[in-house]
Amino acid sequence: MALTIAVHGLPEGSIDLGGLKVVFGTITFDASYPTGGEALVPGDFGFVREIYALFVDAGGVVCKYDAANDTLMAYWCDYDAVADGVLIEVGNTEDISGLGALRFLAIGW
Repeated sequence: MALTIAVHGLPEGSIDLGGLKVVFGTITFDASYPTGGEALVPGDFGFVREIYALFVDAGGVVCKYDAANDTLMAYWCDYDAVADGVLIEVGNTEDISGLGALRFLAIGW
């Protein structure tokens, strides 16, 4: 499965900062999260190279872009936090589509 990405911005589609582009929008997960994250490449945002992205947490899930593997990783709280830390990756095949649209701000070129 895949992510559903909606890129928003100014009427021109993005903000240009001297070669850097800034876009914002929403991402929605599908019904089966894969271990290691969902594929997310610079082209998904209209970029040619490297992206930096900030995500607004949704429904208790925190997300981060893993640039080394071009994936969007999803984590949730581990309330016992004894063996594996405060945040743990969402489990393989977990359905997190009910989170709705995750807002993001991305920068690339």
